[in-house]
Amino acid sequence: MSTRDIADKHSIGLASVSRIAGQYGIEAGDRSVVKRAVEARKVDIAAEQARLAQLLIGDAFRLRDRAWEPQTVALSGKHGVEIVEIPTPAGDFRNFYTSIGIIVDKVNVLTRDDSDGMAAVDSWLRSLGVGNTQ
Repeated sequence: MSTRDIADKHSIGLASVSRIAGQYGIEAGDRSVVKRAVEARKVDIAAEQARLAQLLIGDAFRLRDRAWEPQTVALSGKHGVEIVEIPTPAGDFRNFYTSIGIIVDKVNVLTRDDSDGMAAVDSWLRSLGVGNTQ
């Protein structure tokens, strides 16, 4: 929140906001707090993405195991109902592997080096006057 936003929210002057901030050791316009918060959030997001990637890989392995499990079906005939196991039908097998492929693609996206994406954040921080975040 900017000094002006604080002043408007509390219906006081800019000078008052700056004076009160100074009493608490906060320099008006100091973006170092914003920089630290953004850097901390980057770390949090990276940890969340790593955890999600780990969970998704587990899902892919469970789907693969399930694709290879025989399916139990009930067949009825002139001698009654018979319960049998059959291989996974081709359509189901294809769907399992399509899902696994999507998971692998998403894990690759989650775990790739996002240096380019962070460049936009760095540019935004520089526009706030924080300076080089590298």
